[in-house]
Amino acid sequence: MHLVGVLLTAATGGSAGTRPTVGAVLSALDSVTSARDGVEHLHVHITPRGVRLTFYLAGCDLTDAVGRAIAIAHRAVAGPTALARFAVTDFNVLDRPAGPRRDTH
Repeated sequence: MHLVGVLLTAATGGSAGTRPTVGAVLSALDSVTSARDGVEHLHVHITPRGVRLTFYLAGCDLTDAVGRAIAIAHRAVAGPTALARFAVTDFNVLDRPAGPRRDTH
């Protein structure tokens, strides 16, 4: 399982005034996601800066997980969805390093 964060912000010329609801974002993402994408879970956080998505992806390596998360986000903003006025502006890998935890005392 890999966790990948993606940030969507209002596209150039767009207005950040009316933010989509979490339900509208989930619906938009559901409409462009298939079982092949490997999304096990998705967290949506609406912020003043935009929409922050956290994808929990299974059945792939880390590089593929990043590619899948970004591709899904691009499909969502390209379609006639609640995210159409947004753009994919950033991503980050949220996985914890593998191995035992170390005490840093």
